[in-house]
Amino acid sequence: NCPENARLLAEDTFELAHQNDVTFAALEFATYLKQYYVERQINLEKHLYYKGMVEQLRFNWEAENLALGYYEAISVPYVNKKAVQPELLFVSEDYLQALEPYRCCNTLMFISAYYATKYTGEIHRFEWNAANDTCEEALQKLNEKSSVSPRLVRVFQSYRVICLSMLDKYEE
Repeated sequence: NCPENARLLAEDTFELAHQNDVTFAALEFATYLKQYYVERQINLEKHLYYKGMVEQLRFNWEAENLALGYYEAISVPYVNKKAVQPELLFVSEDYLQALEPYRCCNTLMFISAYYATKYTGEIHRFEWNAANDTCEEALQKLNEKSSVSPRLVRVFQSYRVICLSMLDKYEE
């Protein structure tokens, strides 16, 4: 009964991973289940369901990794050099344009990396109103999720405090 036990575990864990935007884990379990329902227990409906999920999760995984890579690319140069680096001021705009085809990805990791990239570019150009709007949009998207890390929400709230301070909106 090993394959059957693995299927039961995979189905339960897939649902949890998918609900909580743990994309890579959900992708692994969906890949297993897609294969299971064509090799072990033929069920075309379930096979097609997991096949569709695999395609969506691969897209999301690619989107998350690109967004995280772009965020790291604009953040890392500032770790060792604190001064403004003009060559990096508009790099985030290029990255955001490259991420445009992935905007339909609605996972926590994509949302956080996308909006952090956007925010970082705006603050480096001293566009405080735009950065504040970005934080508000990120917080709205995060609050729409069924489960989100309070730490992640606090990051964007902290970013927003910085923006409001720079805009002399202390009461807000």
